[in-house]
Amino acid sequence: MRRRRFALVGQVLAGALVLAAMVWLVRAGLLALVAFEERLAEPWFWLYQHVGYVIGLALLAIALLAALHLRVHGRHDQRPQGPHDAIRWWTLGERIVHWLFVLSFLVLLVSGLQLYLAGFGLPTPLTRFMRRWHVGEPFMVGGALLFVLWFRDALPRRYDLRWLAHFGGYLGHAGLLPAGRFNAGQKLWFWLEALGGIAMAVTGWELQHHFTRFDDGFLTLLAAHLGAAAVFVVVLGIHFYLAVIAVRGALGGMVHGSIGRQGALRYHPEADILHRSPAE
Repeated sequence: MRRRRFALVGQVLAGALVLAAMVWLVRAGLLALVAFEERLAEPWFWLYQHVGYVIGLALLAIALLAALHLRVHGRHDQRPQGPHDAIRWWTLGERIVHWLFVLSFLVLLVSGLQLYLAGFGLPTPLTRFMRRWHVGEPFMVGGALLFVLWFRDALPRRYDLRWLAHFGGYLGHAGLLPAGRFNAGQKLWFWLEALGGIAMAVTGWELQHHFTRFDDGFLTLLAAHLGAAAVFVVVLGIHFYLAVIAVRGALGGMVHGSIGRQGALRYHPEADILHRSPAE
């Protein structure tokens, strides 16, 4: 038990350092783009005008691919097959932080969509109300906590190459493919969402505290904010399909914390939790 506590502390510290480095790099890169705003004003403004269409087309493509996936492969089942088949996969802390993060993002999504549609027009009572709710601090705190909690599980392993080579078994591979608590696909989503979330948080913070619409760099940061939001929403759409529709028991596992041991052994055979002794 003491060893696990030390490992958790080390994991949190390592994750916090990596997250801080990623935030610094993303912020430095975005602020460097500000110097080129005069040259890039036209593509930035195009992105601002059309980002909604891009997101819509991407989500439509995801829906069509999801329908094809269900038709060809059906649904995977990770539900416990009985009272003795359940295994605790998500801790209470992970579940609480996850749902608080989801709630904060939904608030940002609804309020941000209204602000985007309102554009640069005169503020209305609804716009002023949404602006008060479009606050990123809960999203940033929740995202940071999830990052440090799942950082270790999302690190690439050598066996992930085999999972990727067979595309998670979707290319006709028979038998088990190696995967830890997160498979290689979930790890890719984790890092894409982390980068998109960091870019959204950094640009949103700068726009809220350091830039106004009359400052040089405002259009660059606004376009980057919307672009990062587009990436985040699209990746989240894939995550929603996989967690809610494609895999039975995944959503329930994030509610009550347990999934089926047989399903875990089939899809995550290298996960540490499956090979941990009760004393640990």
